Amino acid sequence: MIGSYHTSTSPTGAPGPSATPENPPAPAQPAPDGAPADDPAAASGPAPGPTAESTADPAGAAPQKDVTPEPVPQSGSGQVRVAQFTRAAPAEQQGRRVRVRVEVENEMPVDPDQVATQAATILQDKRSWPSKQKVRFDFVGGGTHDLVIRVLTPATTDKRCYPLRTNGRVSCSTGSAVNLNGHRWTGGIPDYAGDLTGYRTYLVNHEVGHYLGLGHVECPGRGQPAPVMMQQTYGLDGCARNPWP
Repeated sequence: MIGSYHTSTSPTGAPGPSATPENPPAPAQPAPDGAPADDPAAASGPAPGPTAESTADPAGAAPQKDVTPEPVPQSGSGQVRVAQFTRAAPAEQQGRRVRVRVEVENEMPVDPDQVATQAATILQDKRSWPSKQKVRFDFVGGGTHDLVIRVLTPATTDKRCYPLRTNGRVSCSTGSAVNLNGHRWTGGIPDYAGDLTGYRTYLVNHEVGHYLGLGHVECPGRGQPAPVMMQQTYGLDGCARNPWP
């Protein structure tokens, strides 16, 4: 998945006072959101309320057929490559404009433009947040942005998500940044075995949902679709996996 990249010399930055993880460590008290985006020009979106979610990897998890063959390093430099991919939201999508930038830590064996293309495909899909809220997502490459989506090594994710304990395993939404743990992005979870694209869709929609101000919800009942703001990485609790709002 390695390709040619544009490299930013900006570090991912120091963590801010709060965080909303896609999955935190087991039953610690929730911590609020907030590591600021490293670009001072970035406009902040609504900060989510105090929520937290985490999971340990279940023993004996089945390997996923579409997992990247490249190993994910545990830590990196904090320096990022910036995706140059740009795409405006579909014309029929109306509402508040959110300009999205995508970054990948230098040591991650992931192409930033591939991540940006996938994130745009998710967030500009009619099943995503534009169908639920008056919002649209424009992917702006290295331009001025409101939201940054990052794929980071586990150690850098922990730094960006502090003081929430992500334990080198999980992701978080921090103010105007979504910090995706590289292990999750490349490997998914057992409940989405064989469907890494589906898990990435859930992960992006879930964390951007926090950016939009939404908190966690529970499984509504056995066999029903899991809400995207459910902590699906914990497990589905009898719900059917579902990556869309």
